[in-house]
Amino acid sequence: MTKYQLRFLPSATRDLNEIYERVSDSLGTYWANIVLSRIIKDIYKLQIFPTGYNTIPEMPEFRRKKSKKYLIIFQVIKKDKTVIIVDIFYGRRNYLPLISN
Repeated sequence: MTKYQLRFLPSATRDLNEIYERVSDSLGTYWANIVLSRIIKDIYKLQIFPTGYNTIPEMPEFRRKKSKKYLIIFQVIKKDKTVIIVDIFYGRRNYLPLISN
């Protein structure tokens, strides 16, 4: 089974940094490290079967994967065997208008 390559858009990297800062400010660096490692672990799981996750009905070119309280927004480029990590949002947030194109 061929693994897909992961590519992070700058917006996704920025989201990860902001999540770390927010959790660190409220709960401390210990919990920020745990939250971030869970999200990153879930992102790496996308290398195996990224097309197995739901598309976003309003934006079918994007897919989403839940990671605890967060949503990982990504695109799958089948011909290149690439998963592009677009954004990571807090799950209760209205994320549709915020997705980076």
